[in-house]
Amino acid sequence: MTDVFFSALAKEELKQMSPADRKGVSRAISFLQEDSLREQNKIDLCLNENGCDLWALIVGRIWLGFYIHNNGSVCVTHISLRSLFRP
Repeated sequence: MTDVFFSALAKEELKQMSPADRKGVSRAISFLQEDSLREQNKIDLCLNENGCDLWALIVGRIWLGFYIHNNGSVCVTHISLRSLFRP
């Protein structure tokens, strides 16, 4: 299992979410912790943050932006919710 950390911005976004949405984030984090699930489902955003490539992961309504440190840990930089009314 990979260690997953949150940036200060992601922590603030998480605090503003409802308990049900936080549960969804927890489920999405479990995808990030498993190397094979993360690699199969990540989306390349073609962006760079802190010298690392920025990726996205969508699990249900949860959208996570993250990068992978050189030591293999994952830092979640952005969290948002996808609309229920848009595909």
